[in-house]
Amino acid sequence: MHHKYQIWRRGSFHFDDALLGRHEYLCENLGSPIESHVTMLEGAYPVVLQRERQTWWRPRWPWWPFRTVHESWDVRCDVGIPFPGKGTMSYNCGEDGLYGTAFACETPEEACVKFRDRVVEYRKKYGGKRCAEEPWPQAPVDRLREHEERLRQRCDEPSSQATMPS
Repeated sequence: MHHKYQIWRRGSFHFDDALLGRHEYLCENLGSPIESHVTMLEGAYPVVLQRERQTWWRPRWPWWPFRTVHESWDVRCDVGIPFPGKGTMSYNCGEDGLYGTAFACETPEEACVKFRDRVVEYRKKYGGKRCAEEPWPQAPVDRLREHEERLRQRCDEPSSQATMPS
């Protein structure tokens, strides 16, 4: 009987994983989160910064030369800082936004500056130089109000799951 795929072609085998073990990953938060803001031309956006240490290693080779450690600042913005969509397909022609990313830097202030620079870079890339030099049409306060309204509506909606009688 001829199979569509030969048995030896099903799945894959990685010699390095068999010898050293599969990669393992650990992410540790260093300290408590810091609330700050990122200042753009249209105003200040609230962000939360968290220092993280990320470690990758193999279980059968756990000592230093083959252990990779990165420390970075994780920056999160619940309302997102807007920039134009990529515009290559119908679903990404509208507004997009940067909601979070991580940067390998020493201070939270430096992370906020890099976050701002990333948004300005996206505004130039997808909206042109003029888009990066002018304030965004919607103020951060209005975005925050809309975000809170969406959260409130989600909380007010009845659950789609039926409750079981006890």
